[in-house]
Amino acid sequence: MSDEEEQNHRKELLRLKAEQGITDNEFYHYDTPLTVEHEMQCIKAGGFSSVEILNRWGPTHTINVK
Repeated sequence: MSDEEEQNHRKELLRLKAEQGITDNEFYHYDTPLTVEHEMQCIKAGGFSSVEILNRWGPTHTINVK
């Protein structure tokens, strides 16, 4: 996934929330795909000390988290 695709998903989430009148104070789940780099940053920000890519098949990655 590219940064552009990630941004497009984020814009779609914001569009859907506006269209349906959903505020930030309400629970709403929309699975926003991230680039593998951003996914790894989020995992590290969540407190994990080690995140490594084990394998890659096109846009699919397997990662090891410790």
